[in-house]
Amino acid sequence: MVTENGATLNIFQIKNYMTNTLKQLRLLIEQNNYNEALKIAESIFHIAENKILEQLINNIKIKDKIECINKLNFLEQIYQKPYTTENINLLGLQTTYQLLKTQLLVLTNQKAEAEKLIAQFRIQYYRQLGFLINEILTERLKLFEQLKDTNPDKQFEYKKTQEQFQQFSKQWEHVSKEQKSNIDEETRQRLTFVYRKASKLCHPDTVKEEMKEIAQKIFVELHKAYIENDIQTVEQILQQLEKGLLEPEELAVNNLEQYNSKLKALRDRTIDEIMKRVPFVKLNGDRYNRLPGNVNFSFEFIEGESLLLMLDMKGVAASSGSACSSGSLDPSHVLMAIGLPHEIAHGSLRISFGDAISSI
Repeated sequence: MVTENGATLNIFQIKNYMTNTLKQLRLLIEQNNYNEALKIAESIFHIAENKILEQLINNIKIKDKIECINKLNFLEQIYQKPYTTENINLLGLQTTYQLLKTQLLVLTNQKAEAEKLIAQFRIQYYRQLGFLINEILTERLKLFEQLKDTNPDKQFEYKKTQEQFQQFSKQWEHVSKEQKSNIDEETRQRLTFVYRKASKLCHPDTVKEEMKEIAQKIFVELHKAYIENDIQTVEQILQQLEKGLLEPEELAVNNLEQYNSKLKALRDRTIDEIMKRVPFVKLNGDRYNRLPGNVNFSFEFIEGESLLLMLDMKGVAASSGSACSSGSLDPSHVLMAIGLPHEIAHGSLRISFGDAISSI
């Protein structure tokens, strides 16, 4: 293990280093010197990367002394334990694992960069010499075609030149397509940044065991798009990954529950505010037994189309119960079916909530 000043530590030196550093952290926190404490905590995070230390760093940032001391007590107990073969191996494996994971991502990025350089060299090579090579192979093909019938030895040369010409033509055609996908420097830097960010999220060796097969397919697709300078595909893959594409199913379910809770809060506040502030309004459907991201109101003395126009001028997107987009002025048949009078159903408004809305 290497410390911030470049010193290499063995497993026992790590224990002593961490023990002394934690004592120093405790002293700084007790003195309310949170700035220095934060620097030290962040400097040792790469040596002993774990959740407790990560929480300690967050507690230092908000200057929560009680929680900082609690986390320090827990960490000190870990490093004060006598080292047995079992926990030496565990700490060593955890440290080695973090190093290997980082090195793997670095090598993966270096490999991708090398492949891009090779592709760029190939493009440059064919751009400068392609026409000359094409002319040489064409002339050789013509020459051996004339000689192959009179000289049996030239029959082999003719077939060999014919294969070379066909192979060269395919490669030249492929390079011509690659030339069209060249990008400017600013886009190239953006592509590299997005690719590296996405590769960390989908590399098969950094995801849960049950997601490795899917991650492998995504990583191959990502790598191919990167080599081809297809920044649109790379950005789309990153967006999907950041939304939890490779998260285990139970985590995705938890995220869905959190998402629904957020939508319900937005929905309920919208209902409360509109019912409180706007006269002659009716909430269509049950107050709570409804979809988390949907509300539907009916307003007396105004048509749904007029409501939409006024809301649109305020930058609010909504829908009317009537099919105004198709030119029909008929009210929603669903609202009519639940017993609303024609004139009330005609003034309906539907509001939906999603990711783009953070507050009301």
